Amino acid sequence: MKAIIIAMAFICLGASAACAQKIHEAKVPTMVLSNFKKQFTKAVKPTWEMEEADFEVNFKNDGTECSAKYDKQGKWLSTEQEIKNAELPVAVKQAIEKEFPKAEIEESEMVTYPDNKTAYEAEIEMGKQKFEVQFSAEGNILKKEKILKKEKKG
Repeated sequence: MKAIIIAMAFICLGASAACAQKIHEAKVPTMVLSNFKKQFTKAVKPTWEMEEADFEVNFKNDGTECSAKYDKQGKWLSTEQEIKNAELPVAVKQAIEKEFPKAEIEESEMVTYPDNKTAYEAEIEMGKQKFEVQFSAEGNILKKEKILKKEKKG
């Protein structure tokens, strides 16, 4: 019984380490905070997380849900901005229809990188499966990750 409890503890610790962990702004390095505040002067209600070795901040910018990611030296890595599904490029919509027929797009985001490249992320629900898929503007799949659905409490 003791071995089972220890094994479960390790599984829980591993699962929580794989996910982003919320942190207080006071624990965010000065360069990260400084660069974020310079880049997003109109940001409202920032909340911080550690995602592996990087810092991610979720915030509203001019009323739009956004998140930005920085490394520990404060270098900006990417920004995700919520967009309407209708704002997805035609090539991305066509790729979704082809790859995920009859799927429902739950959420869409535009991702901007320092090299001025843009990608698009869509949270797609297909039956009982849910995916987060990143596409190039041309409709090529860049990343595809299956999301585990959280059970609804009744």
